[in-house]
Amino acid sequence: MRLPLLEAFDQPDQLNSCSRRTATTTAPQSLELLNGEMAEQAARQWSGNLLSECGNDETKIVREAYHEAYGRLPNDEELQAADDFVEKQEETIAADASVIPADQLPNHLPKHVSRAKAAAIVDLCHAILCSNELLFVD
Repeated sequence: MRLPLLEAFDQPDQLNSCSRRTATTTAPQSLELLNGEMAEQAARQWSGNLLSECGNDETKIVREAYHEAYGRLPNDEELQAADDFVEKQEETIAADASVIPADQLPNHLPKHVSRAKAAAIVDLCHAILCSNELLFVD
């Protein structure tokens, strides 16, 4: 079975062997991460876990997300940027949508978290999953 995400990232043919795999960087790879169902599901699952573990503490959520994704804590600038992103995204979502669709919310939404904030945390997780630091090894 060929998954769209793996297909975009040069999934090898399982029937034929090859001496060397090709490595490509193409627009469909980025589009699959930004719009693909697998990345969205991962962001929804991860954000639900973060909200369950960290509650409403945005700083703790960002620190834990960076630690899980990058194996390090965010510096002050990254922490501020992430906090600002979540705050602005929460305001935008709350202003634009009277009802937030379930597919924009974490899989496990804790009762103490507003739907707009939860959707903003999903967006933060999605952004981290699509970041260069996570995708490429220096």
